[in-house]
Amino acid sequence: MRKIWFGVLAVFFLTGCGADFAKSFEKDVIGSYVGVLPAADDSGLALTLNIHEGAYTLSSKFITKQKVPTVTKGRIVYVRKNVLRIGDSLYETRDGYELRLLNPAGKRIRSKLNYSLFAVWL
Repeated sequence: MRKIWFGVLAVFFLTGCGADFAKSFEKDVIGSYVGVLPAADDSGLALTLNIHEGAYTLSSKFITKQKVPTVTKGRIVYVRKNVLRIGDSLYETRDGYELRLLNPAGKRIRSKLNYSLFAVWL
């Protein structure tokens, strides 16, 4: 019986810590980010990402092939420390001003090309 109560208390404690972490992490990433990511069949993919209160608005446009940007909106999912899911993509927060695209497995992309969005302060 004692082990069961210990397990129940541990779950409540860890759940509470996770909620606090997500709230503090959310405050750290709120803002606007811009960047141009590599594209296989275009000169680049221009992205503008606005993060606000656990949600995002992402505007994406292939530089030479698209005249009007595609806009998507949704909720941010906090995957683990410093990693969040925006749409179908994973991003790692770095130094409070950079979001770096990760591969689908959540690992860093090893390349000399730019896979980062940088914060814009207005």
